[in-house]
Amino acid sequence: MSRGKSTSELNNQVLLHNSELKRLKDNGVVKKPIALAVSIAGLVIGLNGCDSANSAAEANKNKVKNQLLSSNNSTVTPSVNDSVLVTIGAGKSNRIVWSDAERSLLQTLSITNLPDVAPDESNKYLSNPNAIELGKSLFFDPRLSETGTISCSTCHQPDREFSDGMRVASGVKPGQRNTPSLLGVSYQQWLFWDGRKDSVWSQALEPFENINEHNLTRVLVIKKVLGDEGYLKLYQSIFSDVPSLQEIAEWPDNASPKGDIEALKRWKSLPVETRKKINRVYSNIGKAIAAFEATLKFPESKFDRFLSRLEQGETNPTGIVDTVGRVSTAGITATGIKNTSSEPADTASGAVFTHAEQLGLKLFIGKASCISCHHSPLLSSQHFQNIGTGVRGKDMGRSQVAEAQAWDKFNCLGEYSDAPKESCDDLKFMSKNRHELSGSFKVPGLRNVVKTAPYMHDGRFKTLDEVVHFYANPPSQKRTGHHLPEISLDETEQKYLTEFLKTL
Repeated sequence: MSRGKSTSELNNQVLLHNSELKRLKDNGVVKKPIALAVSIAGLVIGLNGCDSANSAAEANKNKVKNQLLSSNNSTVTPSVNDSVLVTIGAGKSNRIVWSDAERSLLQTLSITNLPDVAPDESNKYLSNPNAIELGKSLFFDPRLSETGTISCSTCHQPDREFSDGMRVASGVKPGQRNTPSLLGVSYQQWLFWDGRKDSVWSQALEPFENINEHNLTRVLVIKKVLGDEGYLKLYQSIFSDVPSLQEIAEWPDNASPKGDIEALKRWKSLPVETRKKINRVYSNIGKAIAAFEATLKFPESKFDRFLSRLEQGETNPTGIVDTVGRVSTAGITATGIKNTSSEPADTASGAVFTHAEQLGLKLFIGKASCISCHHSPLLSSQHFQNIGTGVRGKDMGRSQVAEAQAWDKFNCLGEYSDAPKESCDDLKFMSKNRHELSGSFKVPGLRNVVKTAPYMHDGRFKTLDEVVHFYANPPSQKRTGHHLPEISLDETEQKYLTEFLKTL
């Protein structure tokens, strides 16, 4: 059960989010600072912070209940002309009121804080028009696979928010993990569920040599790309020191530092300078694909439009919307919205939040403690957490890759990165403690989440209802060692939270 927080604790929570925003701003991920309120008394942020793993929450049910009631359910007198007024229960009229502190906190989540393109110092070609054109063509080219039938777009389908709607990805063979959406991928600090890549361009290379995805070697990828006349011309217009086709033809097809022992032997038999030349061309291919992927933007959501109305000074931009898109002044029950009369809604902008959605948002930043991990405009801390979904002996996430990532030739500190060494602090200071990271996976962003089912790293949940139920009823902490705090959400609260998540 979550506990109420003192004023000092709440202030510390605001400072935490302000600090996180400053880090994102310093890294170019947010384009403007947000001034958070100094005092947030009355704002219930919920439980322990996301990064304070494994600490037990104190039980104080009545205190939390009273805080939530005072924050969420300010009783007001009904007004015939007030379309934002709703009725809960028998004869009581409640209007949700957002305090200045809450409004300041919520503005840190707005999409307007993101730049058009997140800068990546490790890829100096990110905004190069020819690189974008080449990357787009490569992204949709199925020839870049063993079977000639698998492209990046096989798993990252444009009409499915650049995901695939499947439980786990399937290339030339079925994989083990769920396919994340690529919308907004350029803002990500770590890539893959285990975060084993620290840039989009290095991530883009990984599937080519994965036996379940494209199942090629880097040499074969290069031969297929530069063997195409159109691709070669584009490549030459972007990158320098292009190897001759004769030189490329002499490279053994099946040479790779990944794959079976024979592929590794062939790779090791090549002169060091040849291997470096292969890696340089290969990394350039990844940078072109990353340049295209940087154009894949988050759409503005209903939540963002709601935040815009809050920022413009509306203290209570809400309404109950019926199935034909009209605002209702009728009651809301414990099981859903009941409509008896209606008037035109703000359907053009889609900025009207139902009462249930606002109650869900109150829970998100309060009692349910979602914002502890899902903050910033990305709605993700970009950190790694054990939520009890790891499978021992099969997939324990971050703990399996962190140490090796430090030696990855395609990381921020590697010779194929364009970034100055001082820009790679996240890589330098990341934790490599296998014990601490056991069972941890990257905290996913929640934008567009209603359209990217199924959920979790292995696609185990088909619906948001299942996901919310899981957090309200987590597995044994003793068995899994998860970092989740204790929360108590009844079925109605879980429904409200789900309704809010659908607006993101």
